[in-house]
Amino acid sequence: MDTDNFSSPQPLSFPIKSIADQTPEVQMQDPGAHLSGAPDASVPLRLFSKDDHGIQLVRLAYTVTGGKPGLLEAGRGGKRDRIVEGPVTWHMASLKVKPGDTIRYHAEALDWDNLNGPHVGKSAELQIRILDVQRDIWITAPSRSRGPDRSP
Repeated sequence: MDTDNFSSPQPLSFPIKSIADQTPEVQMQDPGAHLSGAPDASVPLRLFSKDDHGIQLVRLAYTVTGGKPGLLEAGRGGKRDRIVEGPVTWHMASLKVKPGDTIRYHAEALDWDNLNGPHVGKSAELQIRILDVQRDIWITAPSRSRGPDRSP
């Protein structure tokens, strides 16, 4: 019986199925390995993220040897953007790194879950070792034999 005192011989039923929101998937497609570079290097990255309901933000989370963790925004998506991908150039000079530093980093993707989230997906961690360009070139340069010392 409804609110107007009408009854239906076959009441309608509508099943409702709840589907749990998933954590975003995020990958560092390039580079796929650890790197070494100069303090003023520009590192090209290629990131890929996808989510069942939409990607809000893609960012790099990093830590430089002995420093505080940092975040660098790498892309944004709309509420209906299930895939956010693309290239990012990361300038090492902006981090004020010096030779001997190691940067540990991974990509993160946040979804639009505003009830229990956002959920945060993380890629595998990679690292960049900052080289002393003068010293490391000297070490890897072929040695040249000058022959016997002929000083007077």
